[in-house]
Amino acid sequence: MTTKNDMLIGESQQIGPLQVWPLKWEGLVPQSYQVPPFLEKLKFDEIEDEDGPTVDWIQVHNPTNEPFLIPSGWIIAADLWQERTVNSVEYIEAHSTVGISVSCVEKSRWRQEFNLPDGGRAPFSVIAAGWEFDSVAGYWKMNRETRQSKVWQQVSKQESRTGERPTNSLRQVMEEDSRASTIHQTILNLTKSKLRVHHEQNGILIALDGQPLVTEFFSIPRAIGQTVKQTLRAASFDATSLESRPISRSEVEKFLNEIRGENRFEIDSEEWGSVFAGGTNLIDTRITCGLDERVMHLTALNRNHRVLLEV
Repeated sequence: MTTKNDMLIGESQQIGPLQVWPLKWEGLVPQSYQVPPFLEKLKFDEIEDEDGPTVDWIQVHNPTNEPFLIPSGWIIAADLWQERTVNSVEYIEAHSTVGISVSCVEKSRWRQEFNLPDGGRAPFSVIAAGWEFDSVAGYWKMNRETRQSKVWQQVSKQESRTGERPTNSLRQVMEEDSRASTIHQTILNLTKSKLRVHHEQNGILIALDGQPLVTEFFSIPRAIGQTVKQTLRAASFDATSLESRPISRSEVEKFLNEIRGENRFEIDSEEWGSVFAGGTNLIDTRITCGLDERVMHLTALNRNHRVLLEV
């Protein structure tokens, strides 16, 4: 690996149309938390008001002795009235029950039904839908008036490739297309056979169509190993061909330097720590920190990527 400030950048790996760059942020101090898959450790329930369950909030109960960090876009397919995707990264303390902000990704069901809790990660075009850059605040904000409709537009776009499902379930679309589509099957097979995750790697940058798409860091290296396959699977649903268009190391360094140079604004404060946002009209960054201000997690989306420009 070569160093750029305190970022180590490994040799890229080509996984079909996805170029995967292993990263190590030396300044991240390992911390203790769990990440998906949930393995039925977390319990999910609807939050009800006088009209019944709410669409955009659900309740999460963590009965375990360790906190849980749920990355943005993770699909929760438990025995809820409809499947949801997490709007932003969520940190769930040990032995706690909290409400989290979600969007529906199964719009034609409104009844309780049993599913395995973990639905994997949504495509980044779904994750990015319904957010707008606030030039005064200096970061991207979710537009609650348009977020859900924008998500449904992206789910419909994913579903249109292979036909409508009875409940328009994004989880079902991704499960079935992962087995049937040449693009997704190729990426999944290459992920299994070629992807290498370094022992101390705590970050990843994924490029698609000759542009950085997303970078993500966890303060515990094993979290990358546990989530990377689902993250690559999610990115595969934004690919339209198997053509490889790699980027250079200098482009990776430029993207990382842009993230590091952003201003940070605290947007949420909890008993366990704080969430910060930053970026420009081209980059959307979220950082989760503990009470000691150490970074636990960072994601940065390239909003200038062609697959995100019109979401």
